[in-house]
Amino acid sequence: MLLTAQASADTGVPEVGYGPLVADPAKRLALPRGFRYSIVARAGVTKLETGQPTPRNHDGTGAFARAAGGTVLVNNHEIREPFGTDLAVPHLGGLTYDPGAAGGCEIYLTEDASGPSGLLYRWQPPSGFRPGRGALRGLRPTDGVLAAMKATDGAGKHVADLSLASAVGTTYGVEWVPVPDRDGRNTPARRQLGNGDVTRSRKLEGAWWAGAGAYVVASYSRKSDQGVAKAHDGQVWFYDPLGSTLTLRLAFGRDTTPEVDGAFDGPDNISLSPYGGVIIAEDGEGIKHLVGATDRGQTFPIARNDFTDASRNVEFTGPVYAPERNILFANIQEPGYLFAITGPWRAQR
Repeated sequence: MLLTAQASADTGVPEVGYGPLVADPAKRLALPRGFRYSIVARAGVTKLETGQPTPRNHDGTGAFARAAGGTVLVNNHEIREPFGTDLAVPHLGGLTYDPGAAGGCEIYLTEDASGPSGLLYRWQPPSGFRPGRGALRGLRPTDGVLAAMKATDGAGKHVADLSLASAVGTTYGVEWVPVPDRDGRNTPARRQLGNGDVTRSRKLEGAWWAGAGAYVVASYSRKSDQGVAKAHDGQVWFYDPLGSTLTLRLAFGRDTTPEVDGAFDGPDNISLSPYGGVIIAEDGEGIKHLVGATDRGQTFPIARNDFTDASRNVEFTGPVYAPERNILFANIQEPGYLFAITGPWRAQR
């Protein structure tokens, strides 16, 4: 179970983290002392270059350096309604896989689903594909192979569900099973493969490529899930494509008092921190936080949702540092804010 770092008895300075959060008079974000935020975008208020309002339901975010300086942000918006509804994502001609969809994107792909639980997918480009600027535009919708993960334990036994793992350091072997119909025109992809063919997980969420592999998040699991699950309030896995292994890096035990500030549950979006460890957006049952986690498994709060209305219980999403490492961008999904957080960042080991 992850623990919140305690302050040093000698100096009063936290050994890990940035100290307690200070309530926000504006009732948006509580941050550690010495930190501040600014609003980059607000759904329906901030205008895009096209003149359209910023879409709602901010989710995953990427930050990229501009040649002329500064940062370009790319937002995924979790909009389920059909394209054309209020504050949906504008489409760019010829660059949309499914023009009927309201928004979304994928590389490795996690599936937040139940009945049955979701899968981890990998798309492999066709033989001879050479990545580069504009290379994806030359691909046909049928090119490459979409496959789902199948994990096995050290004895070669099939792992039916990731929730079966509880010990940090648990490592599984990974192979990939092709999905027969990746468009899922008649049957969703996760239903096309049997429980004996793939490894499932309840609420697979954030994923982040970290150079040598990918971090993958399972937000929670309950014992009722498919009859094989062990209850937990979050897992963070690391997939090593060269070694074809999946290792449990962080595990959240059951949080029985989610309404109490300081307890963390329901990890969702994730990104690697340039100051060590990872940054996790919380989407649990109680108060929502941005959480830092060190490589040693120690956790600490970076921000808290201080909205006083129903938005207080809305998830954080898309934490990502600017390439210059001086700004942490993050969203609150509803009512739809994108924040830039600055402060005395330092190494967290």
